[in-house]
Amino acid sequence: MQQNSFAEAQQSFRQSVQQDSKFLDGDVGLAYLALQQKQWKALADTSERVVEVAPNSAEFWFLNSVASFNLGNTEQAETSIGRGRRLDQKHEIPEMEYLYGLILANRHDYGSAAERVSAYLRLAPRGPQC
Repeated sequence: MQQNSFAEAQQSFRQSVQQDSKFLDGDVGLAYLALQQKQWKALADTSERVVEVAPNSAEFWFLNSVASFNLGNTEQAETSIGRGRRLDQKHEIPEMEYLYGLILANRHDYGSAAERVSAYLRLAPRGPQC
């Protein structure tokens, strides 16, 4: 993956998942590959498997929300971001606030959306946009 050999990395991660479905490293690798390549369906599927095994992972609830939002499944995106935000008490993933703002804007709740984007800017004033 570090050498940008995505097909080989994907095959390696898939083999590790086939060997042991409870060994998360393979799914974690597949999730990050899917994110890098903007393969939203693959990211949704993989992040769902990860949160089934590790439901206390705010990061993978966030990734599941990213995938769901990009697939147009706003309800699932909101459910996942809600789970992730509850788990991320220390705001270690400030991008969750930004994504939640996008979800709220999609629902035409512009006031709440602006609050979430403002929260993101407070938490990560120099951070990248999602």
